[in-house]
Amino acid sequence: MSKLKRSVYASVSEVAASVDMQSDSCFWVAYSGGLDSTVLLKAALEVFGPTRCKAVHVNHGLSEKADDWQSHCQKVASEMDLPIEVFRAELEVGNEELAGRRSRYGIWSQLIKDGDVLATAHHADDVAETRLWQLFSGRSPIGIPANRPLGEGMLVRPFLDLERKELALFARRHHLSWIEDDSNLDETYDRNWIRHKLLPFVGSRFSDAVQHLTRLDWPELPLREAEPLDLDCIGLDERTLRGWLWAYGIVPTKGQLTEVFRQIESPGTRSVRVRIRDQISIRAYRRRLYIVRDYERPDNAAISVGMGWGDSNGTLTWVRQETGIALGYGLRLRSRQGGERITFGGKNRSLAELYRSRGVAPWLRESLPLLFDRQELVAIPGLALADNATIPSGWWPEWHCSIEVK
Repeated sequence: MSKLKRSVYASVSEVAASVDMQSDSCFWVAYSGGLDSTVLLKAALEVFGPTRCKAVHVNHGLSEKADDWQSHCQKVASEMDLPIEVFRAELEVGNEELAGRRSRYGIWSQLIKDGDVLATAHHADDVAETRLWQLFSGRSPIGIPANRPLGEGMLVRPFLDLERKELALFARRHHLSWIEDDSNLDETYDRNWIRHKLLPFVGSRFSDAVQHLTRLDWPELPLREAEPLDLDCIGLDERTLRGWLWAYGIVPTKGQLTEVFRQIESPGTRSVRVRIRDQISIRAYRRRLYIVRDYERPDNAAISVGMGWGDSNGTLTWVRQETGIALGYGLRLRSRQGGERITFGGKNRSLAELYRSRGVAPWLRESLPLLFDRQELVAIPGLALADNATIPSGWWPEWHCSIEVK
């Protein structure tokens, strides 16, 4: 076996071992049909075999040739006797490249299961190109990691140390067939200009330029959990914010990040609200950032104690306690109107005061349903129950919010 073949196969084997891939896990290949992903598909098939290797193709529908590319991918997978999953992307309006990326990552994160690995074919030229683009466009230097969590599994990039010319040589030696996306030749796009004009020109003078750029100590996104972000944490910068959003599967634009920091730092801004994608916003409350879905005010409804209820904001359930409302008692459910008060614990309190004292975020205040006995507020699910509405061994309402993204 040639040195080149060993390096391609070894790259796939080593990156899978680096994430401790289990013997019964699936190795997914993000397969576009282009040269790079075709080489990755061939190598993964040789390393893992058709029982553990699968391909996934996302049809973005942006090119008139998109369906032809999908057919090509299905044909190649069939010839390799390899399973393939095909998805059609639903793209947000705006930046097509960013929308496609968001859609792909959303599909992939839902697809792979616990212990699975998904590989993309990013290579050394991509790394060099990205680093130059970040420098020239004034963006924060953010490295392309060899692996990181994705959904329930891991995302890996086995070819980061290999140049595209090495992958092309492998493809020709194995008589692989691939497609060429004409948009990759359009030099009106910054990255294409760097790829086709700048890097070849630099390479004519500095033959190892790509490898040197690849080996620079470039900071990667810090790994964070999908939980509220403390605004007073040490070192809050663009990389930290991007790393936090990545935990939610969100890839923001530079403009969105700039607006978040503008609102955070503005002395006249009491809150943060930045639309980050369709129906999803970054919100802030008490010096913490949250990812929040759009919500609607609850509709009026007649319910009885013990009866479950739900809408797009969350679900209402009931828990038996030492004291509570009688099972089967009829109540009205409706949204907050303003000026509501409730008496519990021997004190009569306004709803606004209660929300402030309990640290209820503004978006929860508007989406949380209230329970009334005729015109009297008797229950705020999960927060309070009116003194005069309780009996021994009764039921308490609980609210399970779904508008804060987990």
